[in-house]
Order: sequence, then C-alpha cells, then structure tokens
Amino acid sequence: VRRDLPLHFFLERYMDAYVAEMEAFIRVCTTEGATVPVGGDDGREALLLALAANKSLAENRPVKVDELRV
Repeated sequence: VRRDLPLHFFLERYMDAYVAEMEAFIRVCTTEGATVPVGGDDGREALLLALAANKSLAENRPVKVDELRV
C-alpha cells in the first residue's frame, strides 16, 4: 500500500484554515453588528495548552493545563 506523503510545511497543510480565519476577521471588521466567532477565553485556553506542552517537554513529564491556571 502506498500513498502520498503528508505536506510538511504548515502553510500548505493549513492554508484553508488560515483563509477561513482571515475571511472571518474581515467579515467582523466590515459588517456592522457582526460578532467574533471566538473570544478571549478561547485564546487563553489555546495559550494555556501551548504553555503546558512546553512545560511538559522541558520537564519530561505530563503537565495538566490546570497546573498553569492562575
């Protein structure tokens, strides 16, 4: 069984997602009364997840996101 290798460069791999994100941003900026599809809480959760992953790598142990909540 053979198949194509996955795309390695993140811009190629996630291009559709980046385009959708930019379209949503432009829609919010140009449409009166439009609401953002994600808010600050979503961004904070993504940041906590990335910080936990970094700490896990640095300390060579599983790190729960809750350990980083203030």
